[in-house]
Amino acid sequence: YMFICGYAVYHGWILFSLRHMNGVQLQIYVFHIKTQEWHRVTSDHTGFVGRAVVVDQTIYGFSLTCDKVLAINLGSVMVKRVAILPVD
Repeated sequence: YMFICGYAVYHGWILFSLRHMNGVQLQIYVFHIKTQEWHRVTSDHTGFVGRAVVVDQTIYGFSLTCDKVLAINLGSVMVKRVAILPVD
């Protein structure tokens, strides 16, 4: 089983950060409301927790595993890059 540990809404898309009940497997998915299609966000980084913040075409959320901010760029509505930013 998976549970939602973070989310964000962006122009007809919903981004979900999911965590497996065993606590090991983390995945990020984006759901397109109009087409009802799911897309997996491929990333070496972990998921995020809580409600993420959308600024322009980037979604920012707190990382699940470290004291960092996860930045997910949604250029052209699909995920272009995922980065981890330091928190000062």
